[in-house]
Amino acid sequence: MSSLQNPQATQRVLNGYGLIDTTFSLTQDPINMQPSNRSFQPMPAWVFPLFFIIPFGLIINIAGCDSPTDANDDPEPDEVIIQDHSFSPSNLEVTEGTTVTWFNQGNDVHTVTSGSDGDHDGNFDSGNMDPGDEFSYQFDEPGTYEYYCIPHVQAGMTGTVTVVPAD
Repeated sequence: MSSLQNPQATQRVLNGYGLIDTTFSLTQDPINMQPSNRSFQPMPAWVFPLFFIIPFGLIINIAGCDSPTDANDDPEPDEVIIQDHSFSPSNLEVTEGTTVTWFNQGNDVHTVTSGSDGDHDGNFDSGNMDPGDEFSYQFDEPGTYEYYCIPHVQAGMTGTVTVVPAD
C-alpha cells in the first residue's frame, strides 16, 4: 500500500519514562469509522511545557496572597513572625495598650505562652497554632513579658515583649 492510501502520523506522547513516538493510521475517522482525509497537525514542542509552567506560576502567586505579612518583609512594630523554630523579632518593645499579633508562617504547630523556662505564668496562651494561624494579645500594663513555644522551648524558642508607659 502506498503512503497516500494509508497515511500515518507520528505523535509524541509523554509517559512515565519520557517522550515516546507513537505511529497510527489516519485512514479512518475514529468517531464514525469512515475513511478520513483529515490531516494531523501535532502540537508544537514549545507548547507542551506551558501546561505545567502557567498553572504552577498561578499556584505560587495565589499561595503568597493569603499571608498578612510576607516572610521576606520586616514585621510591623506590633507583629511577631513565627518561623523555623524562632520568633522574629524575639525581643519587642511596645507602649502600653498595644496589641501584639503573632503569625505562624512556619510549617509546624507552635504556641505563644507567657512565662519562662516552660513555666506558664497565666498571662496569655495561644493554644496550638497551626501554620497560617495568628494570635493577638493586648498589653495594658508596663513591664517585661517573657513567652515561649511549648513544643520548642527546649530548642530555645523564646521571646520577650517589653511594655513601656505611654507618653
